[in-house]
Amino acid sequence: MPPEPSLKNLHTIKRPRSERWLWIFDFDGTLSPIVPDRSAAVMDPSCRRLLSDLLWARQQVAVLSSRSLDDLYPRIGIPGVYAGGGMGVEWRLPSGERRSYAEAYADDVEGARKAAYARMASIGDSLGVDVEDKYWTVSFHVRGLGEARKEEVRRELEALAGLHGLKIRAAPEAFEVLFSPTLDKSFGVSVLCRIVNRDAEKGRIVYAGDDENDAVAMDLVSHLGGVTISVARFPAGRESIPVPDPPRLALLCRRIAGLA
Repeated sequence: MPPEPSLKNLHTIKRPRSERWLWIFDFDGTLSPIVPDRSAAVMDPSCRRLLSDLLWARQQVAVLSSRSLDDLYPRIGIPGVYAGGGMGVEWRLPSGERRSYAEAYADDVEGARKAAYARMASIGDSLGVDVEDKYWTVSFHVRGLGEARKEEVRRELEALAGLHGLKIRAAPEAFEVLFSPTLDKSFGVSVLCRIVNRDAEKGRIVYAGDDENDAVAMDLVSHLGGVTISVARFPAGRESIPVPDPPRLALLCRRIAGLA
């Protein structure tokens, strides 16, 4: 049994014993440990049990990722979970229905890709970076590079972002380029609240994530009175509860939910 996580602010959380809360989890680095080969990422067993037990307790559970929905959904493999790919542009509901919210961003993203993608590929080739194209975003994986090379990648991407109006988010061992400055995980949270017909103002939401891409969603959830959890090396916000890894995340969420 891993040691208990820091429980800062836990005493102030109203537990959802008789209420249906909305639990939203990032995937990579949150439910799944960061691994050298991103295609090999799998959910930590303790997190898999957590999601199943939350569903058994009649909670609403979602996984929100920048991965494509077709990539993300098979990695979850738990019936009853809301799966959001592309930061919430596409969703698969527990019923199996798929919904797309891409129309509002399609033209902006396509234009930004045409303007900037060739230069992105050139940066990846020249600096030896593994570039992952997720269409709505592009991730530059810098695991294994020296600190000087990582800093060079960051500088090149920030210069490119400034030229084309893009956004750069830092993640563990990666930088993620967002083609639309308004398409981020706070958008995904807002869409999900509409899908589940939830009054977000009541604040019965938990969000767990591990990088800057999750920070904007955490800010929204915190503003709405919800609970935010920061995993691993991601610097926790003032109101966020820090945990070091996915097993400790599962333990903390069980404490919050009142699960055995």
